[in-house]
Amino acid sequence: MDDANRNAGGWGRERRLSLVRAAEPILVELRYSGRLAEMAASGDGALNVAALPRLDGVRWDESFALIPVRSAHRRTGPHARFDLEPRWAIDPHAEASAFIARGFADGGVWRSLAEGALTEDAVVSVSADLPITFSSVDSLATGQGDLDAVRHLLGTDVLASNGFQGADVDVAIVDAGINRAFLQRTTGRLRFDEAASWSAAAGGTPFEFPVGHATMCAFDVAVAAPACTVLDVAAFRPYQPRAGAGAHSDVGPLAVRLSDAVRAFGHLCELMVAAARASRPRSLVVCCSWEVDTAHDHPPDSPLNYGANPDHALNKMVGQLAMLGADIVFSAGNTSAHERENAPRPISGANSLATVLTVGAVDLESRRLDVPRPGPGVFASEKPDVAAFARFAGSAIMGDGVTDDGTSAACALAAGVVAAVRSGFRHDPRRPETSPAALRAIIKKQARHVGSQGFDHDCGWGVIDGAAIAEALTAPPANYRPPDWLQRAPTVDLRPRR
Repeated sequence: MDDANRNAGGWGRERRLSLVRAAEPILVELRYSGRLAEMAASGDGALNVAALPRLDGVRWDESFALIPVRSAHRRTGPHARFDLEPRWAIDPHAEASAFIARGFADGGVWRSLAEGALTEDAVVSVSADLPITFSSVDSLATGQGDLDAVRHLLGTDVLASNGFQGADVDVAIVDAGINRAFLQRTTGRLRFDEAASWSAAAGGTPFEFPVGHATMCAFDVAVAAPACTVLDVAAFRPYQPRAGAGAHSDVGPLAVRLSDAVRAFGHLCELMVAAARASRPRSLVVCCSWEVDTAHDHPPDSPLNYGANPDHALNKMVGQLAMLGADIVFSAGNTSAHERENAPRPISGANSLATVLTVGAVDLESRRLDVPRPGPGVFASEKPDVAAFARFAGSAIMGDGVTDDGTSAACALAAGVVAAVRSGFRHDPRRPETSPAALRAIIKKQARHVGSQGFDHDCGWGVIDGAAIAEALTAPPANYRPPDWLQRAPTVDLRPRR
């Protein structure tokens, strides 16, 4: 009998405590109250359990700081034809309307909370806290090309000639922690923002993690955006990709959950809110080379479901960050050998939201790899949006000649292209044609088709093409003179007759 149970008094008490320790983690969205707002604004991360509502059977996680949730409102003013954003926005100057807390409860309790069997005015919603997996591949492969080939295929020379190299653009790597020393040796020009970075682990220092998955992603971002500023959002424990680390392998799923990603997106939302309030808007690109293991998900008709539930805490936070002006890039995810032999699950959850750019993977000859998760998407059926390159000799974090592979590498390359473009095509909230949705539309329109014309569920609208995007966005030169026919007055009077 352990000390806790011995002090509790007897085996019967031990059995009850064991049930509490084995309880499922849940995310609870709580309605606004002055005490919650004061606790969240303190900034010290401490959770005063006494200030939280008392819910029978729920034990609050005191290590989980409250995460503010802001309500969207309808946008005012005219809605131009080129305005691709939904008519909803978030006012960064408004206060939070709710807060997310983490707790533990047995299945019966949180099912009752979620389904409304317990009438609790303080609770908005209850979300399941599922495991997360990285976009790993089943086997290691040797590179089919080097970084020069990848740069050529991405069109980085055209991006650079137009001044699109990621300068003054923040790229947040939401992952398992970056090793700055490795990137300084191998990339050279990247900048690092410690103040805006964040680590979920107590005592974790951004940019001082072991070389692993996040470092590979940051390296691949720098292929197209060598002058960007990297933010290390270390939401998960350090992770090193390796053979056999697929979503259904014994070594694949990590001891990390949706709540870690929710905290990471909450941190990024607060960065964007603070920048807007200070009248210094950030240009932020978010790289997410991971997916949620929906094999553990609840049925789609359950209020606890994640993959098809827009009200889940993570889906809400991703949507909130997009409405605050961030460009969010997700991998489509990788399938395991077991899935490929059967029917792969669709792209689901945050990876399938219409407000994110979802990326599949092709090799350097633009042939679809066998590992990417195919569409459709659960929320937006036309997923993935585009594909990017993988299986090339890049960071070599797993040894010389071993590739940067799968949708992890492809997602990071695409995020780098987005960051490069944003250095010359900055988002201005007053100009809807510069919105994240508008840029996604341009990226899809300029993608290089592979196979059949138009959209397909393997490569989306095609392979991302940085050169074509730059050419589409570049303004005419200063000495540009319109052709004569464009300057002549019309030969037909098109004015309406009185």
